[in-house]
Amino acid sequence: MQTVTALMCLCFTDEGYARRRWGAAAAAAPADTSGARRIWNNDALPNAGYVEHCLAAAAKLSQEAVISFLDDSVLGDRKTTLRQYCAAHPRLGLLPFLRAAAVPLSLASI
Repeated sequence: MQTVTALMCLCFTDEGYARRRWGAAAAAAPADTSGARRIWNNDALPNAGYVEHCLAAAAKLSQEAVISFLDDSVLGDRKTTLRQYCAAHPRLGLLPFLRAAAVPLSLASI
């Protein structure tokens, strides 16, 4: 039998992550003095350098991995895909990745 190493990304809520990471008591504890209760910020925007590293890693797997990363990753609004965000912000310098990932012609001409 061959051993295979794989990477799996899972969806978690802030509460679920806190409960699993720190236990039920810590997850139920009151917010800190700043009032912070969230692990993730809904208004955080992608960092171009980090996205480029992720796209390069996905490209080493397959074109399908790049397409999935662009089309299945969403911003904090839970609507805007990473592909849409990159196409709308050409100054990020990620358009070559979009073109290489079978982008529809309407976006490739940006």
